[in-house]
This record gives sequence, structure tokens and C-alpha cells, in this order.
Amino acid sequence: KNGLPMDLSLKLYNMTSHSFDMAELDKEEEHDFSRIGTSDLIAVSIMIPGFKWSNRVSLPVDSQEETLTLYTEGDLPLELKANISREGRGDRRVIIYSTTCILNNTSHPLRLFIKSSRQPQLLAGQDEENPDKASNLIITNEKNELILTNGQAKSKPFSLRTAGMLNIIDVIGIKTPHEATLKTTNRKYQFSISSELAAPSRDEYIVSQVVTISPRYVFVNKVSTQINIHQVGADHDILPLEANEREEFYWRDAKKAELIRMQPIYDETEENNSENAWDVSGVIDLQTIAGTTIQCRHKYMAHKSFFIKIDIYNDQSSQFVTFEEANLKFCSYRLENDSSVVTVRYYQIDHPKTADFLEPESTAPYAWVEPNDSRRLKLECYINEPDAKGRVPKKVIEIKIDKLHTEQKIIVTNGRTKMKHRLRVIVKPDGMAKVLKISDISLKSQTRSSLRETDLFSAKDLLQITVKLPQVGVSLIANGHRNTGRVRKRELLYVSIMNTALDVHQTSTDRNL
Repeated sequence: KNGLPMDLSLKLYNMTSHSFDMAELDKEEEHDFSRIGTSDLIAVSIMIPGFKWSNRVSLPVDSQEETLTLYTEGDLPLELKANISREGRGDRRVIIYSTTCILNNTSHPLRLFIKSSRQPQLLAGQDEENPDKASNLIITNEKNELILTNGQAKSKPFSLRTAGMLNIIDVIGIKTPHEATLKTTNRKYQFSISSELAAPSRDEYIVSQVVTISPRYVFVNKVSTQINIHQVGADHDILPLEANEREEFYWRDAKKAELIRMQPIYDETEENNSENAWDVSGVIDLQTIAGTTIQCRHKYMAHKSFFIKIDIYNDQSSQFVTFEEANLKFCSYRLENDSSVVTVRYYQIDHPKTADFLEPESTAPYAWVEPNDSRRLKLECYINEPDAKGRVPKKVIEIKIDKLHTEQKIIVTNGRTKMKHRLRVIVKPDGMAKVLKISDISLKSQTRSSLRETDLFSAKDLLQITVKLPQVGVSLIANGHRNTGRVRKRELLYVSIMNTALDVHQTSTDRNL
């Protein structure tokens, strides 16, 4: 049986009758040689595309495993395995397979080299004359550490012997000689290398390792217009993404932090779109941004924002980062001003230029301008009736909108009448949203508030736990039959859960999960 992911040619030598047969086997194809006796002395030689005929290997009567060695035209070696077992009638069953298959699931012409104390050696199975030609499938039995290259950029040595694990490999350097002449900064290409076990034969406990090289990040633009993405500190090198386009992402400057900004490139309501009307977003950390809505501010209209939700999901070892316009009805944060007279000016701490206003008896969605900075809001509460000198007294407070049941009671003074107006500011859950609610406290409710209401708004924090898990993986591996003195193991199932977050908040009055 051909257990390789490619076609092979085979010569079977019968040394007892001094004859031989030839066969062409497609991948996973089986071929019966009925003229071979159960006790005949036989040997086999194979050839696959890109390689010369292998050495001739005897196939013993007893069950065991033999090694076939093939060479490329440049004399690079490749070892394959021939597993020999006995069937019920005494027939010998031979499966030709490779211990490792490497798949290139990227758009880059990646090449693999074997680490050596001298010059790294090209791993057999790749185009030896054309380095720009990618080999999307490589079979190997190499046990030494490998080096991954992308043009002139290369990685540190790494091992493939990590079944069930996900490794991130950095390939750093200049990709082409032309980039070197332009004095381009060193790039950082990041690839996810996943490994799983697979059986080349359905009825045998023979295990091959399937290694897949994928881009770590793939950006997907679901916004209705083009967006520009750039690495912080490398603003000149922009990745443009048209609407509904996806693109593999790499870091433009290996020495800069792995942070990005994004920007919608035009405002379709503007008559003249020659200059982009939207400002760039705040700093985005891909390790913590999943499920977060951010806002990009308009350059010329002070209170206009573009809300974009960023999600991250895993597919084939890559992290797909999606950008889409947020549904303002289901934002993560909402501000509700139920007061009949108080106006609220609000903004993220340390970013007063991004302030918006919440008029009495109004509601507004909210998203962070700088998601990497302190996630606290500053509120300036005032009654829009100035005193004799034209001054408007304000009450300024800070509040953590992520902390449920955070509550403050404040007093706002009317500049004209000098009367005191009492407010309650509290953070409440509403489904998946956190609602910052501002409401009036009447004099009547202050003089005879019930015990139950007093307890509600004097709730004390008893417990708050926040757990964020980048990845949790569980592998189920079964022991196989004993073959050639070794226990063959097979991975039956691998489950991976990415970007899991759990928040538990308990007060003296209630509990939220």
C-alpha cells in the first residue's frame, strides 16, 4: 500500500525466482502481487517525483520495519519507512509511509533547512535550483532541528517533535535583495506550526506526524469601506484592506512593539474625499483585543465616531482578526442619563479631546478610544445654568465602567439658583452590556429611603475573579497494538479553545458571572 500523500513507482524483486514486478501506485492505493509466495525472499525499491530510485531493501518474513533511502538529483537524502506485517493467510502486507509530512499553508515561498554545525542543509523535497518556488508539501524523517526561511529572512532552530502542540515561529530579516538596497527595516514574519498525528493506513496502528505551517494572523475586513492597518512605529508601511478582503499580516519592523492601529480611509458623507476624514484608532494589542469595540474619531466633526468591533477566531492554526462595523444597539457599553436637568460631559481618562456630551434624558453607546490605556471614564456633571459671572459649577468624578455595581452619589449645584441636585451614578449589567446609569435622587427618597434600597446601593464587594486563557488544549491519545517491539500511539481527538475569558463578581447583594 502507498501510504504517502503522493504517487510512487515500485519495483518488487523476487530473489527466489529471480524475477521482478513493477507497479505505479496512486496515493493510498493498494496493489496485490499474487505471484509472490509466502516464503519467497523479496526486496523492494521505490521512486517518487523529484527523487531517484531508492536502495533495494529486503522484506523479511517476520513482521518489522525497514528504511528506504532516496536521493534527489543534488544528492539530498530522504528516508521513508516500509512497515511489514503478516495477514491471516500468511501474506506479507507492506505499507510505504513517511514519519512526517509538512504542509505550507501560507502564501510565502517558505523553505526548510536542517540545522548543522557547518552550513545549514536544504531539506530534501524542495526545489534546489529555484529558491522562490514554494514546496507546499514535504515528506521527511528528519529528527534534527530545522530552520525556516522566507527569502533572506530566517528563524531560529526549532523542533517538529511536538505532536498536539502549537508553536509560534518568528522569521526575521529582509525578504529580498531589493529590500536591502532600499535599507528596509527587518521584517518579522510570524507563522503558527501545528502538529497532529494521523494514520496513513486505516487498519494499521502506523502513525505519521502532519505538520502544518500557517500564517499566525490573517486580517479580514468586513467593514463597508477600505481600512488601513499599520504597525505602531512603522506608520509609513501600511497594509490596505479593501471591503471584504483578507490578507496575511506580518510585522513591518521587527524591533518595534507588536501593536497596530487601524483607520477607515474615507467618509462617504463628505463631498471631497481626497483627504481622509477619519483619524487613526488607538493602539490595538492583538493579545487582548478580542471581542472589543473601538471607536475612530472624525477629524472635523468633534462628536462623530466610527464604531468598529474586532473579533479573533482560530481556523487551521491561524488567528483570523475581523474588523466590522459595530451594531450600536448591542455595544459592550452604554451610557444612560435619566436625569431631567443634568448634562454630562464624558471621556476616557487622559483623553479629554475625545469628549462627548450626554444631554438630560438621553442614551449613547460607548467604545474605548484607546483600548490599551486605562479603562476608566471621567464624568463632568453640570446643570447648564451659569451664575452671575457666567460660570457653570461642575462635579467631576472618575468611574470604572468594567466594574459592575460601582456606585457613587454626587451633588451638582445650579449656578443660577444655588440649589443642590443629587445624582446617583451606578454601573449595572444588561445582558452582555455594561450600563453606566445616571439618575436623579429626589429629596423625598433621600428622607425616607427603605432599608432594602439602602442595602442595594451600599453593596460591598466580596469577590471578584477575572480569568483570561489564551489557549486550552486537550489531546486524547490511545495506545495501539505492539509492533516491532514498540507501542504505537495514535491521537484520536484534539480539542483547542482559544481566547476564553471568565469574570465572576459577587457583592453582598448579588452575583454576576
